[in-house]
Amino acid sequence: RMIQKLIIFVDRVKDLGESITEIASNMMLVDEHILWMAQNEEKACTRMVQCVEFIASLVLTSNTQGISKVSMNIALEAFMIKPASFTGMTCTAFQKMGLHPGRSLTRDVARLDWEAEYRRGQHLNFKCNTGNLASSLVNFPAKNTVAVASVQLPPAIFTHFLALHTVDN
Repeated sequence: RMIQKLIIFVDRVKDLGESITEIASNMMLVDEHILWMAQNEEKACTRMVQCVEFIASLVLTSNTQGISKVSMNIALEAFMIKPASFTGMTCTAFQKMGLHPGRSLTRDVARLDWEAEYRRGQHLNFKCNTGNLASSLVNFPAKNTVAVASVQLPPAIFTHFLALHTVDN
């Protein structure tokens, strides 16, 4: 509830959105059973996620076309999109891998489970690129990195939306 009370000041207090994202991220470190009880009793986890999502709607304006906030447990990327000119988007969560001299990344892939456990406290990096997948990969910081997750939004994602809002003359 504290986050819900603070969220209304995000557009007036510099860096408050960043602080709220950090608070929500730290709350995710609470014991899983306690989070489960809070969700069942008060929908606390759902409300916390909604508050973080709401930050984007408060911050995005004609002057601010995109925001990026990354904390230990939360990555928030938001963009102002015009459906008619949308060219697609790819978002990727990735992690730097510490390669040992003389070992290739291919051989290290077998060790990813161990490395993931070893690097559990390390932040993931998160990056979104507009355009097609090929142009997104050009901008991807590939040296010594492993993609953990990726989502691609195709250019046609808004086609149905545009068709519903087209006025025939």
